[in-house]
Amino acid sequence: MAKKAKATTGSAVNTKEESKSDRFKRIAGLRVNNALKAVGLVGNLGGAQYEYTQGQVDKICTALLDEVGLMQKKLMREEGALKKFSL
Repeated sequence: MAKKAKATTGSAVNTKEESKSDRFKRIAGLRVNNALKAVGLVGNLGGAQYEYTQGQVDKICTALLDEVGLMQKKLMREEGALKKFSL
């Protein structure tokens, strides 16, 4: 029996019959939407209920921009090391 994967529409996808391009589009859509949601949640830290310094903001923004740069390199088939973030 063929493997099934959940598609963005909620219907099952037969991964044996799915092309590499279709698989990329399906998975990229899910991951990019999750990343956008996560970045939005980081932005919510700008609310009045939190206290932070400009240095902390700069560190967060630098970490996110660096990771976007690494992602671009990977998508262009360039090497890049994964990094961990902490304040």
